[in-house]
Amino acid sequence: MQQGTIFDSAYKTTIHDCRRMILPAINELYREDYRGDEEIVHLQDEHYIDTPEEIKEVDSDSYFMLKDDPKKRYHFECQSTPDNTMLFRMYQYDSRIAFWDNTLEGDKLTVRYPRSAVLFLRHTRNTPDVMHIYLETSQGRVLQEVRVMKLKNYTLDEIFEKRLYLLLPFYILVHENRFAECNEDAAEGEKLIAEYRRIAAYLGEKVRTGDLNEYERNLLASMILKVAEHCLEKYEVIKKGIQEIMGGVLLDYPAKTILNKGLAQLPVQWLISPEVEIPPTSPFCSTRITFAPFFAAVYAAAKPEGPLPRTRTSVCNSNFLIISTLKFFIWNL
Repeated sequence: MQQGTIFDSAYKTTIHDCRRMILPAINELYREDYRGDEEIVHLQDEHYIDTPEEIKEVDSDSYFMLKDDPKKRYHFECQSTPDNTMLFRMYQYDSRIAFWDNTLEGDKLTVRYPRSAVLFLRHTRNTPDVMHIYLETSQGRVLQEVRVMKLKNYTLDEIFEKRLYLLLPFYILVHENRFAECNEDAAEGEKLIAEYRRIAAYLGEKVRTGDLNEYERNLLASMILKVAEHCLEKYEVIKKGIQEIMGGVLLDYPAKTILNKGLAQLPVQWLISPEVEIPPTSPFCSTRITFAPFFAAVYAAAKPEGPLPRTRTSVCNSNFLIISTLKFFIWNL
């Protein structure tokens, strides 16, 4: 798998399936003070860009708003390497977003650019802290800022303190210049592996305090493991150490526990006749599933504080449930 693919997939999976993890990053970048329980609404990520050769469809990494604060819309990208075309691409994405996010009142058209930011997983001394896009108009110059977050500027303690969960899957890159040394020197390797013990303990503590639920902890552990395995493909010693730790996090909350949690919330009639009919609008409409307890269990794991749907078909109507479940199991094949 190419580097861009693994990093993009880990970022998008985390930000779409554990939406509230983006809130601490917004607080960090824009000095906001969101609590962490605000509802994130993802908006259209696909845009069409005109080029001299063709009109092509491109996907932005994430475009979203807060349900209770819809005037503030955000466009975030994750970039694995410094790239001098990044600013131009941000302008393309932001302009397409502004084109569709408009208000026409009489003879006045207002277009709104989103709050934009880039997470750089790697950076150089020339990578700015803020990037600027200037729009020259006949009435003067208008500035569109693009905020910058640099992964390698954060220590593990700072990530914990600021609850920047979004950075944890990529934390291995902080040490990428020392992979060979850590793999060959037992003492240095143990220091790196010890940091992952701290991460595992931190995730466990956040579940106990209610800051994370089990689904979120498991998804983070899975993304951390996938990215680390990819980056450490040639470094078996430290890769094995991290696999044992993060794999242990995943095994610490087995499927049987999830199933029992769901069964405990199941309506009696489901236990008597647990067949579920997929709604006609579903691509699986010709299928009848007899795993109602399974879907209920996954729902309970993903939404532990919320009640189960009252109807059997409404379980299968939940895009969050189906998409998140499939992604989680595919990532862990």
